[in-house]
Amino acid sequence: MYTELTNNNSATVDLPILKKGMQGEAVRFLQQHLIAYDYLCAHLLSGRFDSQTEKSVQNLQRDNGLVIDGIVGFYTWRTISSMIPVVIVE
Repeated sequence: MYTELTNNNSATVDLPILKKGMQGEAVRFLQQHLIAYDYLCAHLLSGRFDSQTEKSVQNLQRDNGLVIDGIVGFYTWRTISSMIPVVIVE
């Protein structure tokens, strides 16, 4: 399942709903943002949605007044996309 997100430039991006136990490039993309915003330590970048990633997502959700469920859906992606832009370095 994918969520559709539109940024300020009217570009639409399909982002998957992510939760604990998933893995892959979308999870890595999420983790890079969590690291950039100081929600996750850089050495935990793995591409696996583990308990540390879940806790980081919950902290981000709490800090931004979202439902704290540890699942990255539309509102969590929207919050991430609205945060100050950063350069992702691999």
